[in-house]
Amino acid sequence: MGISEGAPHIPFADAPMTNNKKTVAIAALSVAVAILLIAAFGATYVYAYAGQIYPRVSVGSFPVSGLTIDEARRLLNSHADRILEAGLTITVNGQTETIPLRYLSPDDPDLSKDLAILYIGEAVDEAYSVGRSGTITDRLFSLVQVSTSSTQIPVHLELDATTLEQELSTRFASVHDP
Repeated sequence: MGISEGAPHIPFADAPMTNNKKTVAIAALSVAVAILLIAAFGATYVYAYAGQIYPRVSVGSFPVSGLTIDEARRLLNSHADRILEAGLTITVNGQTETIPLRYLSPDDPDLSKDLAILYIGEAVDEAYSVGRSGTITDRLFSLVQVSTSSTQIPVHLELDATTLEQELSTRFASVHDP
């Protein structure tokens, strides 16, 4: 008496496993193709923007996509210079004053100073590092992000609060009550 004589018959038990093997092979091939496509996308993107800031990246409100680090710094520094030279216009109770944000002393350059410092170099470096820093997974997700949506890097600002307060209290002495 054989083992199969008294055992109940299970449907598909003696069917060949080829369907499962085909499914596993198709799934493995699909995963391999997906990985190759992602790698090809990443490599193409990295190559196309070698030495340049990736697309859809801006520093503050200025798009810097496709610019080199030096080009981005020149663009943003020239804009910052215009802002500092224009000064800060403030109106209090109908009195309008423009406070200079840059003091230049032609006789003694050591006395020249800015009341506002914009950290443009750091912001440009951060913009360039988008998609180029972190683990390989971080870089990949960052590349996907910049290819589908924009990334905005803030510019940090430092104010000389003491000098600014002195300027405000001098110019608006009529409304300043210490």
